[in-house]
Parts: sequence; structure tokens; C-alpha cells
Amino acid sequence: MASSDGSRTGPRVVVVVPTLGAPHVVRAVQSALQQTYRDVAVVVSVDGPAPGELAAALPDEPRLRIIESDRRRGPRAARAAAIDAAAGADYIAFLDDDDRWHPEKIRRQVAAAEAAKAELAGNVVVLCRMNLVDSDGRFIQTVPRRVLRPGERLADYLFVRREIRPGETTVAASMMLLSRDAAQRARATSATHLHEDWETLLLLAADPSTAVLMLDQVLLDYTVAAAGDSASSRAGWRLSRDWFEGQRAGLTPREHGDGLLCVTGVLAVAQRDWRGAGRIARSVLAERSAGWRAWVFFLASVMLPARLRRALTRGAAALRRVSSRRR
Repeated sequence: MASSDGSRTGPRVVVVVPTLGAPHVVRAVQSALQQTYRDVAVVVSVDGPAPGELAAALPDEPRLRIIESDRRRGPRAARAAAIDAAAGADYIAFLDDDDRWHPEKIRRQVAAAEAAKAELAGNVVVLCRMNLVDSDGRFIQTVPRRVLRPGERLADYLFVRREIRPGETTVAASMMLLSRDAAQRARATSATHLHEDWETLLLLAADPSTAVLMLDQVLLDYTVAAAGDSASSRAGWRLSRDWFEGQRAGLTPREHGDGLLCVTGVLAVAQRDWRGAGRIARSVLAERSAGWRAWVFFLASVMLPARLRRALTRGAAALRRVSSRRR
């Protein structure tokens, strides 16, 4: 944090906001600039040429910088460009352009990160809980209901289903505050849209020098896309299946089976691809890798009346959309 004479008194945080230049990015940026932790700078990375009205709509603030690419390169490239532009950062925080942070988010996460680094002397990733809201800002639910426990295996937390209700465990990009070195390593993820944030966290958690922890505090509002508006809705269940197959070597059979059934299978159901849902179910059944709660969750998504099925899949969207934000 900067003192009155301009000297540094604490870690510097750079907020990375990838966007296509949509109007709602203004609200996201304002929530970053209004943090109670003051040593915060914001890099808005526009995927493609920035719309002419964007600079005029954003706050006139010396802590804000806008960068743009010459053409569309995708959300991962926009995020990577912003990470590269985050000069002087001790920590980097991700903020999707349609989400909004609560004022205490960065202060609480920096405090937790500094305490962890004092004990571990390595890289740190700090997560938090969040409120799901619709596009009009109306509250839906708070997730996750259960936070990541110290020492808990991240893949087990993400994929093994211990409750039938959606929202037991969730992570998303806008939750994350990372050490700068961890953020640089996160650029190595290969996923382009679907499950990118999962892949980032799994990559970081595989490094024994990196600690991943989650605060039991609700520190942001996370906007749930309308049906058919998310990248997961557009990408199709096959891309999800391919991602899980690519991760198989790093997952236990239970993590793979529960994840494939409750993420990929439910995605196929949401897309009304009954043949695809059946293929997923048969492959998981043949391997006998999923737990009974995963089967109940999947079968409920298939058998419930359409109205209840939509509610179930909307709840599951928070988990699916961890790494499939629309751009």
C-alpha cells in the first residue's frame, strides 16, 4: 500500500480484466478501483480493437490502464497480455468483466496471502466465496457451501460429489488472487474456453511450493449467464469430455468419473443431446468410477420435469462455468 509520501507500505495488486469491451465492464472496473485496499491498479485487456466509447465510459483514474490487441485472439490471450503488462505487481487478481467485487475483497485476500507466505515461503492462491446473481443483479444463491479445507486435494474438492444439491463446491476466476509468479505460470494453461480456470488451478496446485486456500467469506457477486449465453452452452459436451480425458492421468478414477458424469453428462442434458448424455453414462458405468451421489445428480438432470431440470442445470452452471466465461 502507498503511504502519503508515495512510498510502498504493502504489496501491490494488479487486477486483470479481460473483455470484449462490453458496457458492463465499467461496473467491474469500478468495483476494483473502489477496494478498501488502496495499492490496486487495474489493467483492462480488450480482446481486439477497443470500442471508441470504452475509454470515455471508464473512470478517469491514473491507476487504470487499457490495452488492446490488433484482432480477436481469445480470452486466454487477453488475460495473458494483461499479466505481462502488470508491471510491479506482487499479486495479480482476476476479474471477469460482468462480475463485481465487494469492497473488502482484496484487503482480506492480501492479508491471508501474506500470512500464508510467512509460513510457507512459496506462491499463494487465495480464493473466496461468492453470491450468484442474475444479469439484473438479483440474488440466486451463495456458493460454494463448503470451502476448500487446508491440505485438501483440489481435484477431489472440485469433482467428487458429496452432496446432490448443486453449489457444494465451486471456484471461478473472479475469486482468485495469485502471487505474481503463480500468475505467470498460469499462462501455460492450454484450454481455450471450457474449464480454463480449473486447468489453471490444477496446474498451480500440482506445484508443492504453491498453496491454494479459500476464505470462508463472500467477497463478490458473480453473474450467471442466461441459458445459451455461456461458452459452455456454445462449446458442447464433447469439448468437456475431451478436457476430462486430457486430465485423466492427474485425476483419480473417482474424480474423473464424478466429474465426467456431473459436468459433461449434465452439460449434454442441458443441450438436449440425449445420445451424448447416454454415451457419457455408459462410459462411466463401464469403468465403475463414479459415486452414487454423482449418479443421482446426473439421473435427476435427465428425469426431472423440464422446469425443475432447468433449475438444476442452472445451479450446476456455476460449477460448469468456472472456466467457461462468455466473452
